[in-house]
Amino acid sequence: MDAMVINRNLLSILVVDQDKDMLDLLEDEITDMGHRVTRVSEELNAIVKASEERFDIVIAQMEISGPIASRLLTYLKRLQPEASIVAMTGLGPESAIREALKSGADYHVAKPIAMESLKDFISHLGRERFKHTG
Repeated sequence: MDAMVINRNLLSILVVDQDKDMLDLLEDEITDMGHRVTRVSEELNAIVKASEERFDIVIAQMEISGPIASRLLTYLKRLQPEASIVAMTGLGPESAIREALKSGADYHVAKPIAMESLKDFISHLGRERFKHTG
C-alpha cells in the first residue's frame, strides 16, 4: 500500500542549470525524496525536453547563457502551462526577480539554495498539485 501512495505522489521535475555540481546535488536530493528528475545543462535541451515530456515542476537557473536564455522561462511556461515554474537566481537585484516572474516563473528561489527549504517547497508544490488533481 505504501508503494501506491509513493507512486501517486511522484512528481516529474525538470532541472535546468549549467553547473554540473548543482545538477548532481539537486538530482540526488530530489530523487531521495522519491521524485523523478530530468536534468539538462543547456537551455535548448530544456526546450526539447519540455516539448517531449510533461513535468509537474520546472526548476531553471536564470544565469544561464545561450541564444534564448532571456526567453527561457517564457518558452518553458508555454510548453508546460500546468507545471510550477521555479526560477533560481543568485542573490541579486530585486529587478531580476521581477523579470523572472514577468517572464513566466511562478516562484523564485535564491542561490545559494537552502536545500531543506527547497525540499519543503517541492513537497508543498506536490501537495498542492495532488490536492487539485485527485
